[in-house]
Amino acid sequence: MFEVFFEDIADDEREFRHAVWQLSGFVIREGTIFQDLVTGDRRAESQREIDKMRTRIRNTAFFVSLTAGQQKAALRGDRQPGAFSGRLRRAGFAPETVHTIRRYLSGFVHSDGLAGAQIIQANSAAQQIAFIESCMRMMMVVISKMILEYKKAFTSAEAWYLAKPQAAHLADVYSGAGSLLDLLR
Repeated sequence: MFEVFFEDIADDEREFRHAVWQLSGFVIREGTIFQDLVTGDRRAESQREIDKMRTRIRNTAFFVSLTAGQQKAALRGDRQPGAFSGRLRRAGFAPETVHTIRRYLSGFVHSDGLAGAQIIQANSAAQQIAFIESCMRMMMVVISKMILEYKKAFTSAEAWYLAKPQAAHLADVYSGAGSLLDLLR
């Protein structure tokens, strides 16, 4: 989401990124809907929405500036071309930290390696919960950074931030913890 809403880019490129971001979600949805449960009308409506997003993408100057391969990828709903590490740094994350967290969380999702072993071999339910809580804390670092970036980008968010001092404090704490993780690398 950072590259769509918060990165300092021209309006035309933001429109391009926003349309590709939306398209990627629709493409994923289309691939996961059970075809026999969706009526022809619903499928046609969804396809019209996808076609509108592709038109929005094609109508940007940024799209025209891309190579043929990048254009094709964008029209498939493939996200922002370019190095993921660069986007992470611009968002305020150290790529090494994010990749470590991603590998760790991926272990829980796929029940592989150390992460799966931790949950299964924990000595107690409390220990299992502690392992899961460590994952939740990592997610809070990411969410907190997004909250603070949102507050910076949208002035109307400042009022919410000030009206919720406990939530604002947690966002500051977890974002600060994420910054400390970055320093450890």
